[in-house]
Amino acid sequence: MDKIKAWIQSIKDLFNGDEFEILTTPNSSDVNETISISHPDYTKLIDRIIAHMPESKLTAATHKITVSDSCTSLINELVIKHNKGKTFFLTSSKEHDSVKEAMLKVPDTRKLQLDDFTGQVDFIKSKMDEAGCENLCIIYIATGISDGAAFPQKQFIYLKEELGKRNIPYYLIIDDCRGMFWMPRDYTIFDCILGTAHNIVKGYGMGICVTRKNEKYAGKANYEGLANFIFMADLLLKNRGKVYELHDILKEYLDSILKPGIMTYNIISRRQGQLLFDRKLAASDQDNERLEEGFMKIRTNPNGPNSIILIRCTAYMQYPDRLLTDVRLIYKLFNKNGLLK
Repeated sequence: MDKIKAWIQSIKDLFNGDEFEILTTPNSSDVNETISISHPDYTKLIDRIIAHMPESKLTAATHKITVSDSCTSLINELVIKHNKGKTFFLTSSKEHDSVKEAMLKVPDTRKLQLDDFTGQVDFIKSKMDEAGCENLCIIYIATGISDGAAFPQKQFIYLKEELGKRNIPYYLIIDDCRGMFWMPRDYTIFDCILGTAHNIVKGYGMGICVTRKNEKYAGKANYEGLANFIFMADLLLKNRGKVYELHDILKEYLDSILKPGIMTYNIISRRQGQLLFDRKLAASDQDNERLEEGFMKIRTNPNGPNSIILIRCTAYMQYPDRLLTDVRLIYKLFNKNGLLK
């Protein structure tokens, strides 16, 4: 607990009063088109945002960024754009609820869920033929919400190659709300990349849409919204080492109080603020509500005996005093589950 308290103090020492005021100022979710997408000032903003996406290989010369009031509204807009009679949809079983809800608009005959593409492309083609579809719209979550696993990049590359061999037109969308700005990923292989501002800045619900410059896009070009976001994101992401430090401190603390073999670990969990457990955590609605008032969420894997706690580490940099409250809450949760030493 001493290290947790020391981390909180280090954040208070890191930012001055004006910076804390900026980082904790509520943001409007309204997004209005305020500037031409080709305006030089807007292009400079895009470059600043892309600079925070590790190994994305994107540039403002080849790609554009638009925004909406949420990533959910972007998903709905994209599904509506592609939900034509000749388009077939491919998703995974691990999608966010917003994608599942959007897919309810698509007839069952024109959609399919697969968690592995290997050897499945002819099957996909047969389903498309049965439905009389000529085009394929692919929407995949980059990191599973309930298991914390990243969808392999090589799977996307394999799918693109196999679809190309069969001359199947496709539009590939990756929903990277957890990984954008954190996980290294070559984004140039995708037609559309979705993210969310609140993955970095708590209270900023803006959805982010990245597409190639010559393509139609969802969302709007909003200079003010992006400028405010990137100003705050710059403050937080230039200190991303504090995020990894917090993850390591929390993991060390939980390792010290939990029975052996409860916690697991991988490099993805460290980058994306996930604590992994080889147990299903039973939590009441009240437990979940209290944690979500802070910056943690419990997710239980429906397909396996494990759970994860998602942590908005940058949110604790904005509101460091909340951390002790949430640590005490998860201590009580593990005690209820009989997992303490």
